[in-house]
Amino acid sequence: MTDDGTACGTFLAGMYQLRRAAIEEQLRSAKVEESDQICCTDGTGCFTNAKGTPWECYPFLPDCMDKIQPEFFLYTPEKTNNQTINYNNLNASVQAITMSNKRPFFVEIHGYGESWPKQYLFDMKDGLIALGNNVLIVRWTTGSKGPDYFKASANTQTVGAAIALVMNSLIEQNKVDLSLSTVVGFSLGAHVAGYIGDRLPGLRRIIGLDPAGPMFACQPIQTRLDPTDALFVQAIHTNGDNFFYGGAGTLEQMGDIDFYANGGQIQAGCDRGVPQAVHDILHLNFSSMGDDLSCSHDRAHDLFIETVNEAANPSTSCNYMSFPCDSSADWTAGKCFQCGSNGCPTFGYTTDIGTPYSGKFYFNTQSDNTLSGEYCGSQYLVSLTSDVDAKGNITVTLFGPDGHSNPEAFQTSEDTLTANTPQPRVMVTPWNTKSVDQIQLVYNRYTSLIHKDGVTHWTLTASSISDTNGKIVSSLANLPVDDNITLSILYQ
Repeated sequence: MTDDGTACGTFLAGMYQLRRAAIEEQLRSAKVEESDQICCTDGTGCFTNAKGTPWECYPFLPDCMDKIQPEFFLYTPEKTNNQTINYNNLNASVQAITMSNKRPFFVEIHGYGESWPKQYLFDMKDGLIALGNNVLIVRWTTGSKGPDYFKASANTQTVGAAIALVMNSLIEQNKVDLSLSTVVGFSLGAHVAGYIGDRLPGLRRIIGLDPAGPMFACQPIQTRLDPTDALFVQAIHTNGDNFFYGGAGTLEQMGDIDFYANGGQIQAGCDRGVPQAVHDILHLNFSSMGDDLSCSHDRAHDLFIETVNEAANPSTSCNYMSFPCDSSADWTAGKCFQCGSNGCPTFGYTTDIGTPYSGKFYFNTQSDNTLSGEYCGSQYLVSLTSDVDAKGNITVTLFGPDGHSNPEAFQTSEDTLTANTPQPRVMVTPWNTKSVDQIQLVYNRYTSLIHKDGVTHWTLTASSISDTNGKIVSSLANLPVDDNITLSILYQ
């Protein structure tokens, strides 16, 4: 997906076929809507999907609040239990709330699916409260439930309008300061945040956690999250893989600054899960996706929560240092391990208005959080050079005085280490591993009944490790590499 035009063309063609199938199914069920406009009497306004408008991408009109029935749960550092806001009795409900408008205010919005409670919202809330923020959790599961993803996508419009009304009431009654307000939305919730920002000029910040791709990528900015929706918009991409392989997100830039974790397509330690993905995608049934299919998508909120928890002690905590890069392909190939003249930004909670950075930035994470309790870690650029073409899986483990990394794939079984060509990859150790002085490498050659097998033996003619400060250690020793044999490389 390095060519944005080609990617959008392919994506829109696939979405067109699915949209057409959905409409045909509605016709067969005699449930097709006769109008191209709906006006809600709940204060959210009128909505259209008429041809020629930006919203024609939606095959169906959204539901109003009498059907969606959103719930609003407010948490403050001063209150042990939550306070609720009644949308049907909004102003009186807000008037009864006790909170300080001097504190930063966060709104959390979930994505597709009807399960409740969604634990990540409450984990995020706990971290934000610990930092002295007020937090509003929005539940709209009746509007986001499956199996009709198209309807849930359309509902982002009315839900965004309803939340904007709630926030406006809080602002008018001096409960909230808009200039201190941040909206955090996951998946579909990221686009809900965009609709909120459209109705609240002056909103400080939006943080989009893997904004949903299906129905939103490659569409007009009026229909999705974009940089004009707040004074500062930050997005992270974790599941922008091909739509038909289960990619629930997108690689399309949607913020002032966009972060791409592990290239933004598939997360380290997550599987692609192709057969089940195809079944679920064709039925637009993302809520039934198993752990393998939601793994990369869900990683977005896990990473953000880490940045919230680390914000209390930033000088002694891990941070997601990120590097400017043009594409996921260039990042994966190890071509972008340098900071610009302004240094490198970090993803997450502390990145706010006033940052000197904009554009696309990349970082890698650990494949799981068992070694150090977090995915965040120290990033290193590891380069290997072979004397011959070596096709097969190469697994590398980094060791230092303070610990070691998980065994990570340097290349997969389908990849080839090209002869006499240094090939770099960004690899990650736990945060407390401050230096690396040893590598363990295991090569498993490619085998096939049809294609040529990988070589059984090759020579590692050079290798090096660079840290984020530019320090490089290298080895020019010719070291033998044999199939399925562990090789240890020491650096002085």
